[in-house]
Amino acid sequence: EWGKPFSKEEINEILSSGDTDAIRELSRFFSRFSGIYDRAKQYYSSLLNYSYMLVPHYDLDNKPNVKKIKKQYKDMAKYVKSMSLDYILPQINKIIFQEGVYYGLLKETEQGRPVFYSLPAKYCRSRFFDEHNLPVLELDCSYFDDVASTESERKALLNLFPKYVQTKYARGNRTIFNKWVEIPVIDGGICFSFNKDYLPPLVSASGAVADLQTARDRETKKDNKSLNKLLIQKLPIDKTDGELLFSLEEAAELHAGVCNMLADEDTVEVLTTYAEVKLESVQDDESSSTASTNRLAKYVDSVYDELGIAGEIFNPTSGSTALTYSIKKDISIMFAWSKQYQVWLNAWLKNKAKNENFYFTISFFPTTTIFQSEDVDMYLKIAQYGYPKSLVASAIGIEMTDLLQMSHFENDVWKMT
Repeated sequence: EWGKPFSKEEINEILSSGDTDAIRELSRFFSRFSGIYDRAKQYYSSLLNYSYMLVPHYDLDNKPNVKKIKKQYKDMAKYVKSMSLDYILPQINKIIFQEGVYYGLLKETEQGRPVFYSLPAKYCRSRFFDEHNLPVLELDCSYFDDVASTESERKALLNLFPKYVQTKYARGNRTIFNKWVEIPVIDGGICFSFNKDYLPPLVSASGAVADLQTARDRETKKDNKSLNKLLIQKLPIDKTDGELLFSLEEAAELHAGVCNMLADEDTVEVLTTYAEVKLESVQDDESSSTASTNRLAKYVDSVYDELGIAGEIFNPTSGSTALTYSIKKDISIMFAWSKQYQVWLNAWLKNKAKNENFYFTISFFPTTTIFQSEDVDMYLKIAQYGYPKSLVASAIGIEMTDLLQMSHFENDVWKMT
């Protein structure tokens, strides 16, 4: 399923070719077989916890209908919570780091609950941007022919998509020019990527990962050689006249006897000659585990350099201010990349608004579990100066619906205040 390992030459050729499918296959391979590559993917993907603030937008100059605002806010908070963004977005990140792009569809169930559906990259593309500067999803209608095995499955699959997609499919005549259909954001079309080429962000490190594996294989061979021993069995010679004390036939019998005795020892070889008996290592002292570790260290460091992350994150040896700075730099990179999620979600939420003068948006914060204590302290301080208190709850990880529910429960039910 995963094919044979890639050589360094093959990797360089694939990367320089720009072949999207081959580069994605390369990323899948190293995600499966390289612990460092996969760990880096997991690290970046889960770095942010996607805390957000739900913001209502309405005309402040006119007297607002407070009761109406409260109800709509609660409804929208419940709707956004049902998206499970803190779970979904890290999953989308993982797909982007492995495939280079996430194609999908947001579809509401009959009960109004939003559900994300992933689409295979081989049936999707994006060539244009909409008014929000978001890439527009284009779907190959042959997807419905290839994925669904029965007519009932195909019908159920088609029902997930807008009517015009169903109509496009029903028309048939799918040539290379007219088999594609655009699905904009307002209809749930999703296309997310961290670069304009829609390629896996970490795939350029695959060459260094291959070098590391080659070095490990080489060191394994050296370590195996260090286990090999050579038993030198020297037969005595008469010191007075220099004659052999054992005939060649007798020496052969002695050699065979020792070989039979050591038959279960696959790391010991036997050499029979005329003189003393001595046990020698085939490998020299330089093959010790310490020397092997030192030789591999430069290859490990090279992989982390190519991945753009500090190796200390995964193998800490001591506390370091530089390490903290490195993690915060990674957070800022992921937050910048994740801004597209906010833009997409706000376009979706605004389209759902029944009144263009009253709608909701969400704002993500660059919060992470790693520095949660620092984030909470910061938001507590700014809350004292009149900034939204919901920022604190969001930093802790409390959903807005839960905050409203517990505030009502504590204040109005239990009268705790």
